[in-house]
Amino acid sequence: MPVPLPNTVENRGALSRDRDRTLSELNRAAPSSVADRVEHHLDERIRGGFFDGPSRAPRNLAEHFSRMMSGAGNGWQYSIGESQDLGRSLLSVAANQSSDPQETAAFAEQTWGRESSVYQAFAAGGAVSGASVDSGGAVVAASVRDEYIDLLRPRVAVMALDPVMVPMPTGSMVIHEVTADASASYVGEDDIAQVSRPSMGGRKMTAKTLKTNIPIKKDHIRRARTGAPGSLRDVERFIQRTALRRSAIKKDMTYLRARGTDNTPKGIRYWAAEKNIYTAAATNDFISVLQTLGGAIGRMEDADVLMTRPGWILRPRDKNFLAYQCLSDDRPFFLEMISRGELLNGPFATSSLVPGNLGVNGDASEIYLADFELVLIGDTLELEMETVHNGTYYENGKLVSAGARDEVLVVMREQHDLTVEHREAVVVLTEVRWAVAA
Repeated sequence: MPVPLPNTVENRGALSRDRDRTLSELNRAAPSSVADRVEHHLDERIRGGFFDGPSRAPRNLAEHFSRMMSGAGNGWQYSIGESQDLGRSLLSVAANQSSDPQETAAFAEQTWGRESSVYQAFAAGGAVSGASVDSGGAVVAASVRDEYIDLLRPRVAVMALDPVMVPMPTGSMVIHEVTADASASYVGEDDIAQVSRPSMGGRKMTAKTLKTNIPIKKDHIRRARTGAPGSLRDVERFIQRTALRRSAIKKDMTYLRARGTDNTPKGIRYWAAEKNIYTAAATNDFISVLQTLGGAIGRMEDADVLMTRPGWILRPRDKNFLAYQCLSDDRPFFLEMISRGELLNGPFATSSLVPGNLGVNGDASEIYLADFELVLIGDTLELEMETVHNGTYYENGKLVSAGARDEVLVVMREQHDLTVEHREAVVVLTEVRWAVAA
């Protein structure tokens, strides 16, 4: 976790100037709505001590928001070549055949040179937690971990809609909430005002461990060691792509629809208040569809949810139905807003991991609406990597020998949890069959 600079006038001024310069540059290159969102998140993260100094102040964050604008509702758009530190860190750890973290740094130096950011992070101790991981691994530097989270965002629908990230370095924390509010009443001149006592409750977040097993062919590591022309970048990209794919699929399934059992966080689907889970219109004509979507907004507003940062999550087939087949006066009513990445009152994200086989007939899906200002993801701020040589792992339910396949198994561990501040801030539409009936 970044260590904030001392809270001096000089440091506050430097960070403020860097923030203002970032927003000024962004205002010239992007719509004002983007700059407004960036400003909100910069201030939020600066207050939380997210940045360890002006040099890390949020030019990168501004860049991420700009990319998001081109996503047409699918989150930030990255090419796999835009970032390489994650792939290089994984490859360095995989090449480490002992429990000595310095071997990881030595490989990074030999492969990418002393000027590379990966080598400098390992050599400076920033990528190593002090004690080596048992199997010869490391806790990666904050910059690599942050990059990993950002790369996951376009692949995970919940993260694409920008929930609030809460540092949870101790592995648990309590989110306090008001369970009963104070009341007020008018009284006559001689009447005695009654006392009303507000009451407080707490919702505890406890870090759940996600392990991602990444088998890497030893041939890839051999190529990296020899620096075979043209192969090194391919190896980095392969490892990075594999790590992201495996992590993203599991995270999407969990953050969306996990029930909170079997050591998983509870997904937003099961945080919704019971009264906010209701059946979509059976018919798919424009008026019925609009009433259903508008009803979801109405339920949240009736519950006094502020809708500060609302967002929708839906299956791609339902997005495409709304864009191209839901007609009003023979015109695709939703097409223009969907092309901007919006649906009625806010942005949306799509995920094929929203099931399409639900309901009585086994062909229905769901649509989720949430205020992502109230969706909190607690993160322990560490991404741990280690290698297992000549070990075994499960693939499609079968035990596989890494040694027999001439592989090294890289294990990534991260810990997090998800909660929603108010259960009324999530609405779930069930039995969505509009695209099926079209």
